[in-house]
Amino acid sequence: MRFLILLTLSWFVCLPRAGAQCPDGLEKYLTGFSGLEAGAFSFLDDQLDSVSVLGYGEDTHGSAEFTLLAGELLKYLVEQHRFTGIVLETMVGEGAYLDAYVQGERDDRDYLLNEINSSWRYRTEEFVALLEWMRAYNVGHPDRPIHLYGSEMQFVQSDARLVADYLSALGHEVEVAAYDKHLWQRFSPEEKAALFNNYRQLLDYVTVHGPELVTASSRDAYEDMLRHVEVIGQFVLVINQPRERHKHDLRDLYAAENLLLLLRDGSRDVRLLYWAHNAHVGDWVSNGQVDVTGHQLAKRMGRGYYGLATDFGNGEFVALAPRGEVWADQVISFELDPTTFTSCLARTGKPYSFLDLRAARKDPALKASLSGPLKVMAGAGAQYYGQPTIEENMGSAFDGILYLDRVQPINRLPRE
Repeated sequence: MRFLILLTLSWFVCLPRAGAQCPDGLEKYLTGFSGLEAGAFSFLDDQLDSVSVLGYGEDTHGSAEFTLLAGELLKYLVEQHRFTGIVLETMVGEGAYLDAYVQGERDDRDYLLNEINSSWRYRTEEFVALLEWMRAYNVGHPDRPIHLYGSEMQFVQSDARLVADYLSALGHEVEVAAYDKHLWQRFSPEEKAALFNNYRQLLDYVTVHGPELVTASSRDAYEDMLRHVEVIGQFVLVINQPRERHKHDLRDLYAAENLLLLLRDGSRDVRLLYWAHNAHVGDWVSNGQVDVTGHQLAKRMGRGYYGLATDFGNGEFVALAPRGEVWADQVISFELDPTTFTSCLARTGKPYSFLDLRAARKDPALKASLSGPLKVMAGAGAQYYGQPTIEENMGSAFDGILYLDRVQPINRLPRE
């Protein structure tokens, strides 16, 4: 154990009070507010001048408020800061299908959510409300439409469909594999070889026939198709990795690459809201001790990336959790632990609060206490492992934290 015996007086100043880890002076950087609505986020106004990507991390996938918050944040960013779209923690191909609905090019929303979308997170009443707001906004603002994108390569069936449909519509009958298994399933050596060969043949074909395909469609349509081929290539590379950790690393690395590509659209000023779990948004090594998307974005973009975490104290969320010998959807209940740093965020007397970590870290009285692990309430991604609190480097990995006093389970849509 590497503990220093000599402790300076300044270190004692940063010690938490009895119970919660609440360093003196933290309240100067806390802003309380009363509602999750676009008009309430003015405390972010002076944070975003040089920001091209705001990373919004949700503490759990299964709470209604975090999807509602994504929608209200997007409204605020679009209306007040001319942001141009939202990037989801979903597949690149699935995002393209959903964006076609947002642009008014398709009207089959329920089909897209039930048959194309592969995540229960977006098969909810709250996400439908976000989609419908985006679609309505575009109807009213045809000169400045907003877009929805995916960033992930864990499951590329939709990318393969888009490539196959593009080629078939132009009279090019090319074999495109089904790609109907996701990254975390088992692949035999024969399956890996077959998918790699299919990808290489596909890439060679669309490269050789590029000029012809551009003439028959358009440069933009061709490049969109080629992008989906590249995502298939990402998938094929990752399934061939021998270690699970390498798969996690590459998943997040490619999510960052796919997002950064969107910023290279030279035709307009692109500013994006990136919505994923806290584990992917922070400037840290997380998600099972791997290099995550937010860390990649912060390294590449500097202050052009702003990481906003969330934490909550009380309520319920939905997640897969052990039930006997099987995993099943369950409603998990929480109460705020008064010994956590989270409880410090609850002291504004309002149901919601914002902690400006960028400013707080500059305060000599707070820098040390915010630089180390903080005990916070533990949410969940898709799975919950029975851990109510966790120690994480929230203070150093994010630029701000939004605290929600109470959350409710997300409202899933019935499957037809």
